[in-house]
Parts: sequence; C-alpha cells; structure tokens
Amino acid sequence: MGRERLAHALLLALTFVGCKGAPATEAPPPSPTPSNAPTTVVVPTENAPIASAPPATEPAPGTAASDTGAQLIGGAPSTATEPAPRVVPSRKGVRVPADSPNAPPPATGAAPTTPPPNVAPPQIPTPAAPPATPFATKVLVSQKLYRIELAPPAPCKPATSCQATLVVHSLDGYKVNAEYPTKFVATASPGVTVNGTGSFAVSAKTVGTMTVAFRAAQAGTARIAGAFKLSVCTDDICEIAAANLAFDMPVTAP
Repeated sequence: MGRERLAHALLLALTFVGCKGAPATEAPPPSPTPSNAPTTVVVPTENAPIASAPPATEPAPGTAASDTGAQLIGGAPSTATEPAPRVVPSRKGVRVPADSPNAPPPATGAAPTTPPPNVAPPQIPTPAAPPATPFATKVLVSQKLYRIELAPPAPCKPATSCQATLVVHSLDGYKVNAEYPTKFVATASPGVTVNGTGSFAVSAKTVGTMTVAFRAAQAGTARIAGAFKLSVCTDDICEIAAANLAFDMPVTAP
C-alpha cells in the first residue's frame, strides 16, 4: 500500500510538471454567426407609451452634445436632431419663421420672364387730303325766300380777265324767275374793274348762276361789291329783291 501511494504521487507530480512546461494554446475566437432573426424596432404609438429611458449621462469630452438632448427609442440613443425652423425675410425686413401663417410662399425657382422690347405699333398710312382751295362755297346772303352763295374761285392773275360765280337758291316753295332780267350792278372798287352786269343762267327751278367778269390791277385780294337784283316766284305771285353783296377774290402773281 505504501508503494502504490508513492507511485501515484510521483505520477501526479510528473503530470503536473509536463502540463506546466507545455505552451498553452488559445482557443480561436468564435466566428460570428449571422442571425436570421429580424431586428426589432420599437416605435411608440398612441396606445403604447414610450419606455422610460435611463438617465442621460454626460457626454464624453470632445464630443458635441445635441441641442435638444439624445432621444432614446427602444433603449438605444438616437442621433437624429430636430431641424431648425427655416427663417425667411418678410416684406418689412422682419425675420418670420417659414411655418408661420404670415410667411410668404417659397420661391418656385422659375426663371424671371423678360418683358418684350418696346415695339412701335405699325403706322397706318393716312389718306392724302384733297388739294386745298382758296375757300369753299360761302353764304353771302340768306333770306326767307332765297339764299346767295359765292362759289370757289377759279385761278386769277393780275391784268387778266377773271370770273366770280354767284349761285342763288330759291326757298319756301319759290322758284327762280327765269324771265326776270337778273343782273349784278357793281360799285367802284380801287384796283378792280367789273365788266358789265354779269351773265345769269337758270340750271334748275330753284337754282340760278350769275357769272361776274372782272379784272384786277395787281396780285393780292380783289374787293368786289354791288347789288344782286333777282326775282323768285310761285304759281300765283312773284317777288323782286336786290341783295347788297361784298366779297373778296384772290389774285395770284403771274
């Protein structure tokens, strides 16, 4: 029995010495095994209250702390921060938050349209005016039974034979008396000579024309004056009248 105990003790000592002298080998680290289990994200809802988060710890030196603090969702710190409100200038220069009801609408980014250049409207040609005459028909006398007009003059030059045309219109149911010796009796006028008593012709029942021939000594205006003696009639009665006239005739240089 004593030998067996001694042999057993010697065997244990040798075993202990051999294990201590051999180099220890480390076991390889376990390889990560991909997990097929889905990641569970806890989202707070109205019915499920947010789990109470552990008290916030002081950030380590050198790390920036969030203005609003770390939010914990499902026990993990969240790095998302609340965006700062967009501030736009108002019309009066006061900075108004973009989410304010008084803020102007954001710009659409459309390029400003360039106004078209000032283009003059097309010019519409105006019709040419008729050639001007020295003067149009002019009423010299207007009575109840007749009216006498001076027709536009024909060209007249000094020391040549010129004409003035007088037109008589009968009124109020009367007609021009073609049987009456209608005439124009001129009065003296400086630088103007009237030849005879005129020539009268009836062109219609109510219209008659008196042509007065004259001669002017120089260019300018020839003054003609006199008495126009005429007669107008109805089927029952005739009226005789003498109208005193005075008018100017243009005389142009040769």
